[in-house]
Amino acid sequence: MYNSAFRVSLLFFSALMIRAPAQTAPSGAIAGIVLDAGSNSPLRRAVVTLSTVEAQPQDAVAWTDSNGRFSFGYLAPGRYMLRGMKNGYQGVNYGADSVRRPPAVIRLAAGEVRNAHVLSATGAGSEPISAILWPASGDPGFQQNIGMISQSPSTTNVPPGRYYACGFAVAQPWNLMQSSALRTALESRCEAVDAPEGGSARVQVTPISSADLKEVIEKIDQ
Repeated sequence: MYNSAFRVSLLFFSALMIRAPAQTAPSGAIAGIVLDAGSNSPLRRAVVTLSTVEAQPQDAVAWTDSNGRFSFGYLAPGRYMLRGMKNGYQGVNYGADSVRRPPAVIRLAAGEVRNAHVLSATGAGSEPISAILWPASGDPGFQQNIGMISQSPSTTNVPPGRYYACGFAVAQPWNLMQSSALRTALESRCEAVDAPEGGSARVQVTPISSADLKEVIEKIDQ
């Protein structure tokens, strides 16, 4: 009788062990700080978005405190991405050198706490760009190269006349602009600038992205 009861109890206990759910993995956290890229000072009330890397991403949003810090807790192990934004600043993707590139993937292990993530935000309109000025007359022998800040005016000395001015997000596209076909294709995307007597032209341009420039070049080559 005792042996029968023991066998029944043992079988019941074994069934409970088999059906018991797996232990939940300990949660982790991702934290960091948002800084002004120019002054390296913390940015208060910046919006930081944490996204899961999966077929149907899920987002969580946090605001930085007075010290520019943010934190996301109770996170399951997995892959995540961070993005930041604030009024008056360009968007910033963690681990990317441009907002046009996707953020770096953060791999979080079970129970791991990662708190050293830094997002450096650049003020809107303060991105260094390459600008080129050439005569609307189509003179291939003249080209003025200008280093300037996006959305900020710059003045350059050129002979009197009308010019086209283009800004580029790519570094030093001088050789590309020797192509008359490329100049013509870009005219509709550039600013028309008039230099009066005295030859001082005021230039203010929005940069053409690397992707847009590549698309124009590919159309010319077709």
